[in-house]
Amino acid sequence: MNNLATLPRLPNGDIRYPRGWFVIGVSGDFRPGEPVRMKYFEKELVGYRGLDDETVHVMDAYCPHLGAHLGVGGIIEGNNIRCPFHHWQFNTEGQCIDIPYANRIPAKACLPTWHTHESHGWVFLWHDPQGNPPLYEIPVLEEVGDPGWSKWISRRLELKTHPREIIENVADKAHFVFVHGFKEVLHFENIYEEHLATQVMQGLSQFGSTNSTRATYYGPAYQVTWMDSIFQSRLINANTPIDANTVHLWFGVLLKKQTIDANTKMLIEFMLAQQEVEVGTEISDEHIEAIQMAYVEATRKGFDEDVAIWEHKLYRTNPVLCDGDGPLAKLRKWYAQFYTDVADHPASSQ
Repeated sequence: MNNLATLPRLPNGDIRYPRGWFVIGVSGDFRPGEPVRMKYFEKELVGYRGLDDETVHVMDAYCPHLGAHLGVGGIIEGNNIRCPFHHWQFNTEGQCIDIPYANRIPAKACLPTWHTHESHGWVFLWHDPQGNPPLYEIPVLEEVGDPGWSKWISRRLELKTHPREIIENVADKAHFVFVHGFKEVLHFENIYEEHLATQVMQGLSQFGSTNSTRATYYGPAYQVTWMDSIFQSRLINANTPIDANTVHLWFGVLLKKQTIDANTKMLIEFMLAQQEVEVGTEISDEHIEAIQMAYVEATRKGFDEDVAIWEHKLYRTNPVLCDGDGPLAKLRKWYAQFYTDVADHPASSQ
């Protein structure tokens, strides 16, 4: 229910989407030889993993010839892709390099391409309405691949909302009690620095355990949370706009394998009650996936609680706030940098 009238716009009147890195899938979504059809930022896109360089490439999807969609039947050859209609072939720069039945390739036979990045099991796309190259990096999570940590379990939701509603959770201290059932928020702090926004929180959960989290947004759309609770975990929360009022929300869970004591065993058994998994004094590899699934379901439930609000609320540009609310004005000022030209926010280029 976000009012379109309040959304940032480009000089030509089009809806403006933020500048930054956006998740477009997990690594396993891009299999060699298989084009992937996508729609983000109101654009039809095709992604594919090169057979030679094993890199994920993304370009606009509609062939400049007669408009066929390269994501539907496109043919991957080496690092290039052929249109399924007349077999025009495009390289990773979007240039047409072969037309089987022509002697000369038209100069305009090209497609816009997008910067991509793949790291710790996730694939990212760089978006900038000005066409700037990437201005900051996505950090590598060293826990990924460590035998002492689990593998990722991830999910994707499609929501009828705008990313700004998701982002504002960074500053929303009170909703943890009234929406997510925390007994008490013991500590809450926001830190804003250039393209980073960090929430530091300690809360008393409904199970009686203390949750300590440090959640950092790297740009407007990708957040990593370091959580210390029943288990040490790493959580991914990422939003990618499909259009002005629809977004893909991605989340992933990574858990540390560890021994447990009697105080936490009961909580874990409660989490796994519906999965019929017996818990001993140490969590084995067989148990860890079941525990992850419980975490994923808890995370999904948490998002469902937010979504029930997000999809039906009105965005207030000038909300009436009280002294118990978090620093919403600072959060909105930080978030605004990704909707303006780089020259107007030089900190975003550092």
